[in-house]
Amino acid sequence: MAFRAIESRVAGIRAPLRVKLQIGFLLVIGVLLVTGVVSLVAIAGIREQTLDLERMDASVHLALGLDHSIVLQEHLSSMFLLTAEDGYDTKLVAEQKRFRELLGQLGAKGATRPERGSRKRSAATSAPRIACASFGGLVRRQRPSRPTWRRSTRSPIKSRF
Repeated sequence: MAFRAIESRVAGIRAPLRVKLQIGFLLVIGVLLVTGVVSLVAIAGIREQTLDLERMDASVHLALGLDHSIVLQEHLSSMFLLTAEDGYDTKLVAEQKRFRELLGQLGAKGATRPERGSRKRSAATSAPRIACASFGGLVRRQRPSRPTWRRSTRSPIKSRF
C-alpha cells in the first residue's frame, strides 16, 4: 500500500532510472549514517554514566570506610572510658588518623564539595579525642591502680516477716 504510493511518485518524476537509483541509495546511506551517529552519541552517554557510577561507587566505598571508622572510634572511646587502658587510647588516635585520611580521600575524589561548615567538621572530628584525653586524665587521677571490691552488709532481699 505505502510502497505503491512511493513507487507511483518515483515513477512520476521525469529523470533517468540511474539518477532515481542513486538518489534512493543516497537516502539509504544517509539513514544509515544518522543511525550510526545516534548510536555513537548513545554509547558516549553510556560511557559517561559508567564513569560517574564508578566514581560514586568509590565514594560509597570510602563512605562505608568512614562509617566503620566512626563506629570503631565510638567503641574504642567507650572501652577506654570503661577500662582506662592506654592501649585503647593509642588505637583511638590511630583510628582518628585513618578517619582523617579517608575523609581527605573522599574530598579528593570530588564526591563532596567544600562547604562553609568545614571548620565545624574538623572541630567535630577532633572533639572526641580531646574529650577522651581529658576524661582519661581524670580517670587516671581518681581511679586506683587496682579495682577494689566492697562487700555489702545489707541483704538485697528484704525479709517480709
